[in-house]
Amino acid sequence: MKKYILTISLLLIAPCAYAADFNDGDSYATARAAVNSKLDESLYNAYTMVYADTDDIPAALSITANTIPGRLAAGIVALPVDASGDCAAGSACFGGHEHSGYLDTETDPTICLQEVTIADSADGSAATGNITPTVDCKIVNYLLTCSDADGCAVTWTEGSAAKGQVVNFMNISANPATSAYSAGVYQNSCGAGSTTTINQNETITVIYGNDLWRVSSDESSSGLCVGSISLQAGTINGAIKPVNQTSDTYTLGTNSTADSWGTYFTNTDAAADGAAYTMETAVAGMHFCVENGQGVTEVLSVTPAAGDYLVKNGVRGTAATARTSSGAAGDKICVFCQDATDCKITTEVGTWAE
Repeated sequence: MKKYILTISLLLIAPCAYAADFNDGDSYATARAAVNSKLDESLYNAYTMVYADTDDIPAALSITANTIPGRLAAGIVALPVDASGDCAAGSACFGGHEHSGYLDTETDPTICLQEVTIADSADGSAATGNITPTVDCKIVNYLLTCSDADGCAVTWTEGSAAKGQVVNFMNISANPATSAYSAGVYQNSCGAGSTTTINQNETITVIYGNDLWRVSSDESSSGLCVGSISLQAGTINGAIKPVNQTSDTYTLGTNSTADSWGTYFTNTDAAADGAAYTMETAVAGMHFCVENGQGVTEVLSVTPAAGDYLVKNGVRGTAATARTSSGAAGDKICVFCQDATDCKITTEVGTWAE
């Protein structure tokens, strides 16, 4: 009876054509050998799976510890699982965002981090560099380090850009990065001749459409760009930024890149030991005010940056030399930079002198 059952089981496993290879009276070993000659037992070893890269030619794929099956260009392979977040090429990645030509099972497998450094040009002018986002990523968080004290002028390239690709661009260095409008390649809302300046920790978001990069949002201190905006009708409303300042010395731009752009500083330090303000390098359009707060009688001083001038009633003062108040209640000065050198005194309350 046992032999009969064995025969039926083997016949169910093996095609009917194999029945002639064994008889009802054969031993288990003989029957097993007959079937194994047709279906190789090695195909069913522990931790293996049957696969085929070529029609009608099955083979065994060993699935070792910490691997999963997957298909690469070369065929079906066992991919090592990478749970570290580093996501090395050729691995199945769980936890990482950087990827290039391999499986990534993140919730959003299209976000990549790209870090780029532009070296110092060492020629007294801004260094230059190309922005070439990672080709296989739909969303790129692009962190730029500009190593040139004169700044870095970046150019957006199209060679590897993909339709719909989004780049979140951040300058993480103390030196500014600039991106000039380029028709048909990189465009912002300000038009030809404009330039976006991205200072430290400021960001812009750029999207590639059919055939060009377009700025979709801009959080840089230059607003959208350095250039002009044509307003046909209507009104632009905006508040002046008030800041209460208690430091004896303060360099504009220390706490905020917006310090020199419409900030009204009120000196609230009543210690009577003076309050000295140092301007950052002049840029056309900069404007700010400094005054003694209520009941404060400190001596105020405002000093332009090296090579810059304060201009009073059309007369330049000495380069990088302060104007100082007498230290009376209500002392006040407002400054507007006409260009990258001359900053005009538009308001002066109290007694001031160089």
